[in-house]
Amino acid sequence: MICLVDMEHERAVQRGAPCADREPGGRALHQAYCADLRRRLEEVANDACIIRRYPDVSPDWLDTAGIQALVLSGNVTVWDAYDESDLRPLQQVVRSVSLPILGLCGGLQFIAMTHGADVGPMRELGSGEEDVSPDYGSGYFKEWGFSPVRIVQSDPLFDGLTDPVFLQVHYWEVKSVPPGFDLLASSPACRVQVLRRAGALVYGTQFHPEAYVTKPSHRRNCLLQRVYPQGYQREEPDGRQLLANFFRAVGTFT
Repeated sequence: MICLVDMEHERAVQRGAPCADREPGGRALHQAYCADLRRRLEEVANDACIIRRYPDVSPDWLDTAGIQALVLSGNVTVWDAYDESDLRPLQQVVRSVSLPILGLCGGLQFIAMTHGADVGPMRELGSGEEDVSPDYGSGYFKEWGFSPVRIVQSDPLFDGLTDPVFLQVHYWEVKSVPPGFDLLASSPACRVQVLRRAGALVYGTQFHPEAYVTKPSHRRNCLLQRVYPQGYQREEPDGRQLLANFFRAVGTFT
């Protein structure tokens, strides 16, 4: 069984994050977003997936839950807004539990912070630069939309992928590679795109591989609609391939 860890702050959940600016709905909208992500993970992994809020994932809970892998979701809330005591149990899991983990966007940042790296906005916008999403990280440069990443170190996570393209929706980044981790992929705007803990199945991606598009229904994805409000017509399968590679490794590991 997979556990999708919902990393979003409660305050943003009430607004319907990550899509509150697109339509009303509050908690129900956020739950729909998580449910879509869960369905995608189950489809790719061919395994059941449960959703659990980040304060409720602890080593003691994992001992009895039968979880084979953790996937840490993204989040729109800046990390300074979180209560450290709420994050502590999951930090203990990420540091010490021998379990495959994949962090998505904010999930990557959480893994990196837990291992001593700094995170923060990429940079402020320069004079004349357009703010692609003024209601999200106003005034800061953002990686926004489907774009390629450059593989800088080979890894089974990239099997079948050449010049891969993934959805980017972020303005924060990991500032440095934490000790004990390898940098696997970069982009011109954001050096840390994929990290792996050396000798373990612990990965993080700054992009959103879960927002792949392989059939028309995938175009209704909340993140995709936020970035492309006029619609998106192309197929983008690379995220699905990356997830499949991760879960293939999980099956071997377990």
